[in-house]
Amino acid sequence: MAKIKTGVVISRAMAKTAVVEVSSVSQHPLYLKAVRRTKNFHVHDEIGSKVGDKVEFKEIRPISRTKKWAIVKVIEAGGKSKRDRPAASVKDIKPSQESKSKTMEKPKKTVAPKAATAGKTIKKGKV
Repeated sequence: MAKIKTGVVISRAMAKTAVVEVSSVSQHPLYLKAVRRTKNFHVHDEIGSKVGDKVEFKEIRPISRTKKWAIVKVIEAGGKSKRDRPAASVKDIKPSQESKSKTMEKPKKTVAPKAATAGKTIKKGKV
């Protein structure tokens, strides 16, 4: 029986080949923390899926060195993938009022007390 997986198409740069990202969440055996893992598969695509589509693909005979999977069907036509979405820029992030007031204040300059030799000139070699 062939293995069947589902994932999201993240690249369509090659002819009849798509790169599909499969995400899985499992629990760490020692720390019991949820660990998120992703794996990319090179998949044979006769259907013509687009970037962002959620697809189901199955294991087949090797077509090339990296392609051993083929898309069976498109489950959900998606918009844009994670890689195509614009990242949040620094201008979009608004600082809170507390952090803004603290960062805008200039530190006060402290003046060191004058030394005991202030006003006296010291010549080189003589004390």
